[in-house]
Amino acid sequence: MHNTYPKHNLYTLQYQFFCIIATFFNLITIPPIHYSPTSLQKPYQITTMPHADSSYFGENASKSDIYTQVLEQAQGLVYGQRNWVCSNFSNVASLLWHAYAALPSPSSSVNWAGFYIRQDKFPNAQTTEKQNQNQKQVLWLGPFQGRPACQEIRFGKGVCGTAAEKRETVLVGDVLSFPGHIACDASSRSEIVVPILVGGETVAIIDIDCTEPDGFDEVDRKYLEDLAKLLAEACDW
Repeated sequence: MHNTYPKHNLYTLQYQFFCIIATFFNLITIPPIHYSPTSLQKPYQITTMPHADSSYFGENASKSDIYTQVLEQAQGLVYGQRNWVCSNFSNVASLLWHAYAALPSPSSSVNWAGFYIRQDKFPNAQTTEKQNQNQKQVLWLGPFQGRPACQEIRFGKGVCGTAAEKRETVLVGDVLSFPGHIACDASSRSEIVVPILVGGETVAIIDIDCTEPDGFDEVDRKYLEDLAKLLAEACDW
């Protein structure tokens, strides 16, 4: 009997089957990542593109374990991509958001996680040397997870601007008691801001808000500062 099934359809089915098998194995064979906060030299060979598995966090893991995974996955996500604006910061903001959701209270009450970047670091930012000399630097809103936020914060203003100007982490247990706090979201009660430093200058900040007082501690400070160092080295500034 003559087979009337078109040959090109057989090839299509074979190709689809191959894609399914390849995708399946990519999802379950994630290469190990060896995190080094002070060096982004190639510690392993990536054979798959970053995907949503990066944000899967184990149940009942400690905060330190979750942060360690964040650092490991962040290094994998930024590997081979030095553009902060369209790739690195977007992926890391999502990674942080899912990490906090996997932790118990108060970490699970994080309501904003993302970045502000110094204005002149944005592509095609229109600033002049005279403006830079006569005016304080400005942070512009970068990639984030959470509700819409303030678009612009000047150095020295609010928690973000203070951390940027002082070039040091600012941890606030109760934002209502912080002089000059900028309330982008009225439900936020505590905040931690970590500057990303390149050549001793603030180029961006990591900003995390929580709806509970005292939502952050020294563990958060330690690992977010490690993350800031990783991003400082991983991106072209």
